[in-house]
Amino acid sequence: MSTISLTKYLSRSTPLPPSTPLARSDLKLAVLRNAPVETERFTLALFAPDIAVSHFGAIHKLHSDDFTHILDLTAQTSTLPTPDRFFNTWAINQPRTSQPIDRALIPLGTLDPKPKKTYAEGYSMESRSTI
Repeated sequence: MSTISLTKYLSRSTPLPPSTPLARSDLKLAVLRNAPVETERFTLALFAPDIAVSHFGAIHKLHSDDFTHILDLTAQTSTLPTPDRFFNTWAINQPRTSQPIDRALIPLGTLDPKPKKTYAEGYSMESRSTI
């Protein structure tokens, strides 16, 4: 796959009406954030084919490359070794503790109701290069 930037992927998308039907069986990814102040916050959901629901609840038709690239990046987390930390959370080096934890949940299908989970603590756009 070619390297593409996912920065501003929603600005490249096409807004869809709130009445756009979404089926649980089409869910490909859900991302949640836990923080000391906000115990659980919805960040993003991706549905086939190429549909995103943003943290504001807006529905978008993504460019196919963006949709595929987000799912490919998420799938790569399954090849990482399991961290030996609370909830097997990957921790990104930060100057202070108690950072928000982002959770990527990948449905594994109808035969396995538990999603594949990847946790990352302390991710931010500003410090993403320090791991």
